[in-house]
Amino acid sequence: QALRRELDDARAGRIGPAAPPDKQLSPVAPSPLPAKYRGIKVGTYRSSDGFLILRGRSAQANHQLLTKAASPFDYWLHAQDGPGAHVVVRRDFPAQEVPERTIQEAAALAALASHLKMADRGDVLLCLVRDVRTIKGANLGMVGVDKVLRTIRPVIDPDLEVRLRLDMGS
Repeated sequence: QALRRELDDARAGRIGPAAPPDKQLSPVAPSPLPAKYRGIKVGTYRSSDGFLILRGRSAQANHQLLTKAASPFDYWLHAQDGPGAHVVVRRDFPAQEVPERTIQEAAALAALASHLKMADRGDVLLCLVRDVRTIKGANLGMVGVDKVLRTIRPVIDPDLEVRLRLDMGS
């Protein structure tokens, strides 16, 4: 009877096929981070509105984030007039609206990983990735900005990193 029920369940689509016996299942789950971000040392965050936010952890990671991982229509944020991490807000398509709360959170994350981290507020640039270019011959992570969409002055909340951080093992 148990075998008959199992056969009926399989026919009804309630159970899937068993794994082939010669295939060993990996005990390590695959990384939820998309392949183009693996190997890049980025902090991963999820905004309160559900957008993926990536923040470079080094000059090399900043460079790779900008040149390899980001799409031209993603948003790029960086603390104005000083060193800091590159922050990218991922968009699924060019015309996708990003809520102001997400922009403010990403700007605060950029400020927290910059020379502004000890301040209450600071200016952060918001640009499209396509308007940011690497500078030939300059150090990794150094960029030129062709067009700034606007300058943001977020509230710098140190607890924001903990609240938004995704545990993706990157």
